Amino acid sequence: MATLIRFFAQPKYSIINAKLTGYELFIRKRETRDSTWFLPENFNKFTPKKIITLLTDTLKTLPRGLNSISINLNQEQFVDLNYFELLTALQPKTPIKLQIELTEQQAIDKTACESSEIVTMAKAYQQAGMYLCLDDIGTGANQYELVQQLAPFVFEYKFALQNIRQLVQLTELKTQIGIWRERAQQQHKLFVLEGLETFDDLALIQLFRPDVVQGYYFGKPYLLPIASDFA
Repeated sequence: MATLIRFFAQPKYSIINAKLTGYELFIRKRETRDSTWFLPENFNKFTPKKIITLLTDTLKTLPRGLNSISINLNQEQFVDLNYFELLTALQPKTPIKLQIELTEQQAIDKTACESSEIVTMAKAYQQAGMYLCLDDIGTGANQYELVQQLAPFVFEYKFALQNIRQLVQLTELKTQIGIWRERAQQQHKLFVLEGLETFDDLALIQLFRPDVVQGYYFGKPYLLPIASDFA
């Protein structure tokens, strides 16, 4: 039997009105219908057509009035014209705003993508009316230099607490959040604080006033149905 993949969804909430603003989608796979869902070791093993077909089938089951969903692309996926063509063709067919989250992950199956490739595609997505978020800013490949190059084409910066929570002291963590929050304000970007897991983490909302929050405290990722489940 072929590997099964599905999207899991984690809610995102607006600080302005304390309302659900959308979902971030995560791909999970399992080998059989009775086995456990787990994180794929290499997302590039799934073709763009397979991923966007799954996305299309998932969108059909989402509730009316949902503002947006975001889908993660690593660097190799992001510069792949097949993803660009499929996503830009899908957007006019759904009232839900499709957001692209460029993750900090570099290419796995080939040499690292050139920053010029990434910038060119970011510009193309913007010109096509797609909403681009820089995920995991300050970690992995999404460091300051690349962020600055992409800034003209990006609407949103996302800071992931879970990426560095265990690596730095609380004081340094707050310093890093503050730096990226200030950059977002100066550059007129939305700022998302991800990885809020406990009641104590809510103090960070008061300190930094992110535009959007996300994390286990507000909801863990859960399996989304697809339209064909009901056929």
